[in-house]
Amino acid sequence: MINMEIVNKDHRDIGEVKRLYDTAFPLNERVPFEKLLDHQQSQMIAFYDKEFIGFVYMYNDKDIISIAYYTIKEDFRNQGYGSSCLQMIHELKNEYRIFVDIEKTNDNVFNREQRYRRKSFYIKNGYKETSIQYKWRNESYEILSYGSNLTEKEFDEFWDHILKR
Repeated sequence: MINMEIVNKDHRDIGEVKRLYDTAFPLNERVPFEKLLDHQQSQMIAFYDKEFIGFVYMYNDKDIISIAYYTIKEDFRNQGYGSSCLQMIHELKNEYRIFVDIEKTNDNVFNREQRYRRKSFYIKNGYKETSIQYKWRNESYEILSYGSNLTEKEFDEFWDHILKR
């Protein structure tokens, strides 16, 4: 049975969460870990099935949540944990519209298959494509949304509010 715990700087597994963050996300996609824990409009949740299996980091503003970082430890992938934990997030945050930004699917990149698998994973779990795309730190991203659709104006306003905090 999967359990969730809120993560803060004093959490018992903060070191393990940071190690997973550092290994699961490319350097150009990470912000300093300490900044994540200090942001007022965010929440980090660790997932457990007897042991730590992964985490999600989310920003929220008004009725919108951005899943900024979501990963399951490699030993637990392809066993249904990713979908189960994502469903728990949906249930916990059911009053919010949720979006995730993923590296744009593209045939001319070294991690092509990984990008297509990631997009397929979110689509399988109820996310829909949007027309929103952007570039950050030399990487192109596309937005998938869960719940009702997200407009480009709402997306821009969301980040304007988050980045001002």
